[in-house]
Amino acid sequence: MWIFTKYGFFSVVCAKDRKGNSDPNLLMVRARERHHLEDLCFQFELKNRIRESKKTDYRYRIIIKKEDWLKVSKALIQDIDYPNFKSEVLSYEQGNTPYQHALHEIWGVMYSLQENKDSLINTHEWIV
Repeated sequence: MWIFTKYGFFSVVCAKDRKGNSDPNLLMVRARERHHLEDLCFQFELKNRIRESKKTDYRYRIIIKKEDWLKVSKALIQDIDYPNFKSEVLSYEQGNTPYQHALHEIWGVMYSLQENKDSLINTHEWIV
C-alpha cells in the first residue's frame, strides 16, 4: 500500500520473519526520506527503530505490529481537517519542498490516467 500523508510518503508491506516468509502480524513501513519516518514516529509516539540500508529500494524502514499500524491509520484519518491535501503539505512543511513537488508530479500522472488512459499507457510503458 502506498500512503501519502502530510508527514510524508510511505510504502507499507508485510514484513518477513527470520526464515524469509511473510509474517502476517508485522508490517514494514518504508520511506524514501528519513524525516518522513521520524515525523510519523514522533507524531504517533512510535518507539520503532528506523533502519537504513543503501542496498534496498526504500532506504528507510520500520517494522511495526499490524495492530499498532491500525492505530496509526485510524489516527491519520482523524487527523484530516483540511480541504486540500497539497496545500496542507505546503503548510505543514512550511514552504515548497521536494516532497510537495513530487506530489504535484504524481497528481499530474494520475490526472492523465483519468483523462487520457491511452496516452498515459503509450508514454509510460516502463511503469509495468
